[in-house]
Amino acid sequence: MPAHPICFETETSGMLDLMRKNAGSWVVKALLGAIVVVFVFWGVGSWTSHQEGVVATVDGEAISRQDYSNEYNRLMDQVRQNFGAGITDEMLKSLQLETQALNQLIDRLLLKQAAARLNLQVADEELASSIRAIPAFQSGGVFDPRRYQQMLPLNRLTPETFEMLQRDALLFAKLQRVITDSVKVSEAEVADWYAWSNAAVKIDHVPIATETYTKITASPEEVAQYFERNKESYRTEPELQARYLRFTPEAYLDKVVLTDVEVRDAYDSAPERFAIPPTVEARHILIKVAPDAPTEAAEKTREKLADVLKQARDGKDFAALAKQYSEDGTREQGGALGAFRKEAMVQPFADVAFSLKPGEISEPVRTRFGWHLIKVEKVNEGRTRSFEEVAPEIANQLRGERARNLAYDDAEAVYDAASGSRDLAAAAAARKLDLHTTDFFTRGGPVKGVSKPAEFAQAAFQLAPGEVSDIQDFGDGYTLLQVADSRPARIPE
Repeated sequence: MPAHPICFETETSGMLDLMRKNAGSWVVKALLGAIVVVFVFWGVGSWTSHQEGVVATVDGEAISRQDYSNEYNRLMDQVRQNFGAGITDEMLKSLQLETQALNQLIDRLLLKQAAARLNLQVADEELASSIRAIPAFQSGGVFDPRRYQQMLPLNRLTPETFEMLQRDALLFAKLQRVITDSVKVSEAEVADWYAWSNAAVKIDHVPIATETYTKITASPEEVAQYFERNKESYRTEPELQARYLRFTPEAYLDKVVLTDVEVRDAYDSAPERFAIPPTVEARHILIKVAPDAPTEAAEKTREKLADVLKQARDGKDFAALAKQYSEDGTREQGGALGAFRKEAMVQPFADVAFSLKPGEISEPVRTRFGWHLIKVEKVNEGRTRSFEEVAPEIANQLRGERARNLAYDDAEAVYDAASGSRDLAAAAAARKLDLHTTDFFTRGGPVKGVSKPAEFAQAAFQLAPGEVSDIQDFGDGYTLLQVADSRPARIPE
């Protein structure tokens, strides 16, 4: 699986867009004012700064040539990922990656300076918590340091670089909250937005059924002339043939050694993973009332429900009353809600439901949906599953994780051997591994025999001739691939 994407440039440009659109806010004005001072009194240095190795200076802070080079290379990697071998010199020139790289570095530094003036910081624990919460770095819902170390190289990142970028992302998010929390939207702006988003047009049209025109012919000369005028539209796409090795975790399960002590340690290290929260099984009767309904109308609805409550407490079947009076989708089921967790219901419905004993019926409860009566039928107490109960589950999870690690280790060893020799076939033969070869495919696929053909094709088209890919994760293990042959785009004769 690819590492969790961090779109720093999107956050930065989105932040600047937000600042421009909401320039009326006093906080935004203050931030913009601070940035303007940077340019007026200090300026942004040119690419040929007098300082050696500096491409720009923002309020006294330098952007190094190394940072610029890293940013440019990162943008170039993104372009290659999107266009692969189809990228041309003209396309690269039109994208102006040099300017984009510098502008993004300047934007990022300006935002960091603005955050510093507001004394915004990201604590180390805050950074660590955010990284631990990224699913791509987790195994079984828990942060896995080994997986963290494995995933980053797949995205050409070191831990130091990723953590710096992640810290910046958290900082920019804080700055964005400072800005957005101060933005005021007038009723006129809301009305304008509503009118714009709900605008409609009425058009008249005349359908022309092309299938009625059947007596149309074209001479060979006309066909040839048409082809000559439009030959570029018939140009085929470039095609590749790839050879690849797969390292599936299932193939390594027999090599995993796991002790009972390790299974027990995994249970004891995170018992909260095996907690079963309390649930309540209940029925309800809902009589709808709008959240902004006048007090008199809301009270009239409550009185109606109070009469239903009296009938229920006098012994009339609650399910029958729900079928008669309730106004929601559970009516035909007698108001049955089944078993639910507390967080699954709105407040104060949830608090009331979890305060009742089996058989009790609540007083009328008001939510944004209307007035409710709640009857609790069963309370299921929360508990933590015992070790004996979950030991097989933990053992299977640990075996799977360790098998993935073994598969990755082998893939890494083969990559080290093959990338030096630029010969994946020889590296496979030396280890008696099955080397697969695809049919020819285009950038959009399909590629037969692989689980994610579009991602496989994209990875293949990024490769230079003879290059062995980085370790790829297509969801069914790890893959190394190399281009075996290619066919350029051509116009059929």
